[in-house]
Amino acid sequence: MTITLCANPYSYNVPFFYFDSREDYDEKYQKNFDKYHCEEYEFQFIDGDEVFTILWNCIGSDNVFRLLEIYEEGTIDNERDARALEVCMTLLGMDLDDALLSYEDIYLFEGSKEDYAYDCFPWYDVPEYLHSYVDLDQYLTDLECGGDITDLGNGYIYIR
Repeated sequence: MTITLCANPYSYNVPFFYFDSREDYDEKYQKNFDKYHCEEYEFQFIDGDEVFTILWNCIGSDNVFRLLEIYEEGTIDNERDARALEVCMTLLGMDLDDALLSYEDIYLFEGSKEDYAYDCFPWYDVPEYLHSYVDLDQYLTDLECGGDITDLGNGYIYIR
């Protein structure tokens, strides 16, 4: 669970620094401020695990300290929860506070779209001798066009 972020100053002739926690940032920021009097930094993602990468992509650098807090406290500690938070913020347009309250209510299917179409098709309504005539690709297209499912990539499907 190692992460690396970079604080890149907006001033010329001020060195950037890497950090991995809020405490590390505060310490290095104070050293730079005492020496160069630089107050403003742009944050860049350098390295991190899959969960932190997803969080960075949906929360971004604007809330970097809140992001570090969420990650370090373990509020979001697995890929499924990170993807659910991503759905709340990117697809549903929630802000971070609302997304943190409702990400657990998001239904995600882990697998391919084809697997989901096969699993959710009402096979019990179709006589068994007609199963070979069911066009699951068309059913999948209907689900996608109707907005019932959204493929998030990396094996997750958002179900409305």
